[in-house]
Formats: sequence, C-alpha cells, structure tokens
Amino acid sequence: MALKHAMSEKKLEKEAFMRAQKESEKESRNVKKVELQLKACADSLANVTLAYEKILEQVSIEKF
Repeated sequence: MALKHAMSEKKLEKEAFMRAQKESEKESRNVKKVELQLKACADSLANVTLAYEKILEQVSIEKF
C-alpha cells in the first residue's frame, strides 16, 4: 500500500513539474517575442530620429 501511495505521489509531483516547465517555456517564448518587438521599436525610433535630424539640417540650411 505504501508503495502504491509513493508511486501515486511521484506521478503527481512529475505532473506538477511538467506543468511548471511548460509554463516556464511559454513565458520564455513570450519574453523573446517582446524583446524582438522592443528591438524593432528601437530600430524604428533610430530611423525616425535620423530622419528628423536630417530635416532639421535642411530647414536650418534653407534659412541661411
């Protein structure tokens, strides 16, 4: 009886571990996705900033 109980307990612990591992993997994928989005936004911001600076240069040149 004790062996049966121990095996049942081990099965429950393994299932809990597997659920936690799947959740961890899911969170890891979500973090990677957000990091890629952040990089894309940072790149876009850099491009917009560069374009803005070029426009400012053109405007200042045209004033003179």
